[in-house]
Amino acid sequence: MRLSALRSGEDPAGMNKPLTSHDLFPGRQMLTIRQVAEAIGVDCQHVTNLVESGDLTAVDLRTSKRVNCGKAPRKHKSFRQLLRVPASALDDLLARRRTV
Repeated sequence: MRLSALRSGEDPAGMNKPLTSHDLFPGRQMLTIRQVAEAIGVDCQHVTNLVESGDLTAVDLRTSKRVNCGKAPRKHKSFRQLLRVPASALDDLLARRRTV
């Protein structure tokens, strides 16, 4: 399935159900910043900004703790590589975007 299907809301199965992260990443519970960016059609910096603003939940792999809104530790230059987004957080973001 193409990643653009999630962005466009296509329903390849014809079931009229919204596509979720499970449709694109079956069996994955945690997603990289790049995977999330590709799924929603933005660049990695935008996803990082969503995490920092609190609009998207992420987990810091260094501490295994959720990143708090506005308090993301950016000291490491490869900060994005140290974050993972729970698939459920991507689903929540997509659900909020569908209702706007």
